[in-house]
Formats: sequence, structure tokens, C-alpha cells
Amino acid sequence: MTLLGGNQADLARLLQVCEAWSHDVGIRFSPAKCVYLGPIPVMREVPLRIYGQDIVSKEVAPYLGIPFGRHGINWLQMAKERTQKARGVIVTMAALGMNATGWAPASSAKIYRSFIRPVMEYGVALKIPSREALKLYESVQNLALRTMVSVPRNTSIKALHKLLHVEPFDHRAKTLNAMWGARLHNSTDRTMPAVRIWRNALAQAPQPNQVCLPRLLLSTNTIWNHPDAVKLDHATNPLADPVEDAVWADRLFDRVTRRRIRREAVAVIENALDNVAGAILIEPSDKIRPYLTGKSGINRKTRNTVMRWTLGAVAWHRPCLKCGQELSRVHAAECSGADALLAARHPEVSYRPGGRATRIDAVLNFYRNVLPTKTKAYANVAEAVGLIYTECRHLQQQRNGFWTDNAQPQQGARPRQQRQFRRQQPTGLRPLGRPRNAARAGVG
Repeated sequence: MTLLGGNQADLARLLQVCEAWSHDVGIRFSPAKCVYLGPIPVMREVPLRIYGQDIVSKEVAPYLGIPFGRHGINWLQMAKERTQKARGVIVTMAALGMNATGWAPASSAKIYRSFIRPVMEYGVALKIPSREALKLYESVQNLALRTMVSVPRNTSIKALHKLLHVEPFDHRAKTLNAMWGARLHNSTDRTMPAVRIWRNALAQAPQPNQVCLPRLLLSTNTIWNHPDAVKLDHATNPLADPVEDAVWADRLFDRVTRRRIRREAVAVIENALDNVAGAILIEPSDKIRPYLTGKSGINRKTRNTVMRWTLGAVAWHRPCLKCGQELSRVHAAECSGADALLAARHPEVSYRPGGRATRIDAVLNFYRNVLPTKTKAYANVAEAVGLIYTECRHLQQQRNGFWTDNAQPQQGARPRQQRQFRRQQPTGLRPLGRPRNAARAGVG
């Protein structure tokens, strides 16, 4: 329960009303759980007590999982708490299989949208996050995207968004904010306090230095003004009483339109730019690339090799070990022979040299919606990228799909002596299942 008063005297009177009501109905409030967002007891104008006990003062206190202060919701504190919880979920999911050697990337993206992102989204629908809070949300989302495919921090985040079909968090926050406002805007139910508050806020003239969530939504949310948005006209649809006459319009967008808007937000990321993310071609009608799904029939080595090239984790600014020149994406494709290999095997793919896009990207974009079981393009691309690894970087592929130096042990493997030591059964210990007290007593 929340008490709102104009001053401390009003709050003291409301506390007396609540205490008298609790005696009448036979219940009791817990003074230890009551919080006052204001000065400490010695600095108050009037005592704020219930059952003779002073109410504790705090600067910030949670209510329904949202931190509140004297001036309302503490949005930055809420972002810190939600992102901290989301980080814990990411660690748990990564241990279960949300990585490059576990679940398929398409499945990991679904896990993120179903179990990780909702932890951060709680309360975001009320207000679009500020720039400082948005950085916290985006940093955790970037961590989740990198964890799905096991790539380092310097991997292009925009390329991860396009490859995994996950829209930026600011677009997601605007969508939630617009959908929340539509539920109140498109209702004529007078019995709902939130609907009345929404309409009163829109009918009143804006006050200076006053934060009004409905007006803030209408003025800052670009998705609210989308041409396909369904919004009820309040002039012709007044509040209804009784409830049977209330009108509930459709949602702001239907499921098909909402999916199309989300895919459009992903498709326009770095579109037609000369970089790693711009080399990934996506149309608004495209789904996630088939080779990233669990039923694609592609093996792990081929998937990881193709995926790491797409994300720019194969060739970047480092010396080429074959010729000594800078190992850019274009140079790696030409120096290793990958370009000539794909040109001979895929003459149907048109490619114009120039910029940072390579023939490897052209082949992947040409077959972006084709299953690996119906084309040899992915196997050929993996072979071409393998030439870059072996010729220009002197690496070899391990069983888990990663490319490492021969001198480095395989990821997850232990030295031979350590493995043999772990197989040896230690002596002098009690057998498995033997009670500890019996062992101490000398039994057995």
C-alpha cells in the first residue's frame, strides 16, 4: 500500500486512519516493512508513527520491484538493478549451452529474447531510458550477443545484431513504450484509473518543468507515429459507463506488422556501408539465416568458420604471415586463394571488386535464405575461409570448431599427465556413501 500526502501532517493523519482501519478489520501492518521517503525521525516536522513506532526513512525504496525516491521513480537505479540481474542470467545460460559450442545461435537468440531480455525490460515500458541508462542496457545486451557466439569484445556489435536478428535496445524500448501507451489510449473503460489518468493528462495543458509520461511518449516516441499504428479517436470515443459499453480497440500493431517493424530495424543497421556489418545483406522479409538454426544439417566446424568470417573475426589489421602485408578482409581473400576458389565454384554469383566486401560475402548473401543441405555454398565458403586461416595466419581447426595455433592445447583439453592423474583412484578415503560418523568411529 502507498500513501501520498501533500505534507508530513497529511501523512501522519493517513497513518492514523490506516491504524484505526487495521484494528476494525482485525489485521496488523508490519512497522518494520514501512518506509518513509523523506527526512529521518529527528528531522521531521511531525511524528510519523504506526502502532507507536517511528517509520524508517530511506532515500530509495523498492515498490513492486521498481526503486522509488522522493521525486518518483529512480530510473537510473532501476537500470542498474535490472542489468545486474540480467548478467547473472547470462552466466547461467552460458554454462547451460548459450555459446558457440553449445546451442545453435538461432536457439540462443530465442533464449535471450525469452529469458534474459525480459529481466531488463521490467519497467522500461513506462518511459524510454535516458542516454545514461540506455548504455547500461546496451552493454548487457552486447554481452549476451557476444556470449552466444563466443567472440571477443572487439567484435562488431552491429554485425551481431544483423546476424542474430536482435534489434537494438533503444528500438525495443520504444516499442514497449508505444505498446503500453496504446493499451490505455485505445480503451474507453471508465472504471480503470490508468485510463482516466491517461485521458486527463492528454486533455490538460502541459505544465512547465513537469514530467508527464503520456505527453512524453507522444513527443519522443517515433514508433507511436508509425503510419500503420492503430489509435482510437478520443473525440468520437468518450469514456464509457457502464463497463458493458466500453470499447477496446485493436493493439497498436498486429503481430505481422510488429514483426515487420522489428526486422526493418535490424535491416537498416549499417545498410550499404563499407564495413563488416554493411557486408551482411538483410531484407525486411528475411528470417535468421538457416545455417544458424539447429535443424540446418550443418556441422559445427563449418558453422563456426562461416560465422566468424561474417562477424569479422578472421581477418583484421595484423600482418599477413604469408606475404607480410596488412591482413585486411580483401587482402586475405586474394592472398590465400579464397577468392579464386569461390570464383571457380560459384560463377553464378556476381561480384564487383571494390571496397571491403569480398566474394566470400557475396556468396553468403546470395545463398542467405537457402538451407545448407540444399547447396554446397557453405562448405565451399568454410573451405575458402580455412585457406585464410592456414595460409595467412598459420592456424589449424580443432574438434570444437575453433582455429588455434598448433602449439596451443585444444580448448577444454587437459594435459595427458593431468588426465591420467584424475583417473587414479585415491587411497585411504572412505567409500562413496559410507557415513562420516561411522568412518570416524573406525567401522569398516
